[in-house]
Amino acid sequence: MLYPNPSKGIFNIALGTIEPSAIDVYDVTGKILKQINRDFAAGINTITLDKAQLGQSGVLYYQLEAGEFNATRKMVVIE
Repeated sequence: MLYPNPSKGIFNIALGTIEPSAIDVYDVTGKILKQINRDFAAGINTITLDKAQLGQSGVLYYQLEAGEFNATRKMVVIE
């Protein structure tokens, strides 16, 4: 779950996992803007992303991979 969405600055991605996970944030052309690879503790974890880390605004996507689970969601970064 991503909140708040849309956002002017900071996004929080809450995820529940029991496996090592990877999150990629990319733009509409498929260019990867941020990669996070981490062994999260079992349970709910939160990742915080700042607009400055992403380097652009507009419609972006984030993809979560954990084991065989794979999900892609839209996020909107506004000026």
